[in-house]
Amino acid sequence: MDLNRIARIVSVLSAVSGLLAIAMPGQVADFVGFIIEPGSGLGYGEIGAVYGGSFVALGVIGFIATRPGAAAGATLLTAIGAIWAGFAGGRLLVMVTTAKAPSGVTGWTFLVLEVLVAALFVIAGQTASRRAAA
Repeated sequence: MDLNRIARIVSVLSAVSGLLAIAMPGQVADFVGFIIEPGSGLGYGEIGAVYGGSFVALGVIGFIATRPGAAAGATLLTAIGAIWAGFAGGRLLVMVTTAKAPSGVTGWTFLVLEVLVAALFVIAGQTASRRAAA
């Protein structure tokens, strides 16, 4: 299976997980260990924006970028990788500098997944760039 196909599958999974976050923000909050303040809709909105909208957008862009012959596919794939690297970098900085309690297995697992997804998209973008130049 080539990297482009794997990137496409990860993009679809990203979009689906984003749609689930929009449809079920309370369950997503529970899954990632958030406590939403009772009586406030702000927490639900944040789940919908960060875990919902951004994951849907990254998934749709990744799906479009992995189409055969996509003109800006390589650039888009690399940009998606940079965004995932930003997720991982932000998570790591907070985990080691400001977190008041250990992040636990879940936090470190998310970090590893973000790094792997970032690497996948950057490498897929570079592969697509070389393929387009050939």
